[in-house]
Amino acid sequence: MPTVWKTQHPPTDFMGRLPLSCLFKIVRTVALAEPTSTYTIKQLSLVDKQIRHLCLPFLFTLGFTQLELNKPPNEMQEHVQALAKSPVLIRFSISDLRLELFPNRNGDDGLRSGEVNKDLVACLEPLAMLTELHVNLANDLGLTIGLRQGLERPLRDVKKLRLSGVYKAGALIRACPSVQHLSMTCDSDRYWKRALREISHMRHLICVELVNFGGWTPALLIGEEDQQRVNGR
Repeated sequence: MPTVWKTQHPPTDFMGRLPLSCLFKIVRTVALAEPTSTYTIKQLSLVDKQIRHLCLPFLFTLGFTQLELNKPPNEMQEHVQALAKSPVLIRFSISDLRLELFPNRNGDDGLRSGEVNKDLVACLEPLAMLTELHVNLANDLGLTIGLRQGLERPLRDVKKLRLSGVYKAGALIRACPSVQHLSMTCDSDRYWKRALREISHMRHLICVELVNFGGWTPALLIGEEDQQRVNGR
């Protein structure tokens, strides 16, 4: 009579005896086996605290990065906090980070914005290999200013910056002085004009991509005074 095996989770006791670098290779293999899904890697992250830290780079780069400013902190905010405290091996393995924040639906944004800014700053500061950053701050002015002020040093290694829903985006553009590729989803307001003026100070810039939902024209972007100078030449 054939042996019948019950369906169960594989044993994980052996993982505690493996070196960190070996464990990271296992986690990476699991993550890359399903490049368009975070289901398996999220399940693996529940094994223990160490494995959760090892899973963080893949949770962030596979698109599982939506952070809502609701109470109590949701799963994503817990990941952001964990990433800030993760081992050096993990922080050095992240080169692409995507953060999307959504406003508090309870109308209590002030305190939550401050708390989230702390988490984001603590998360971004240690990422020494970060070269691509996508930020959506849901047009929250407090988050934009607080995040820029909280960063004690510029993110000099970021080469590709994508901004959407960032109110007064110039503050974050200045935080990334080495950007080569800049992508912005814009509205036709004076703050976006000011943000785009930061381009003149970006010495390494190669490409600018503007996603235009407001129906504005280049003339509106330049501004009346600048347009008069252009026409006078």
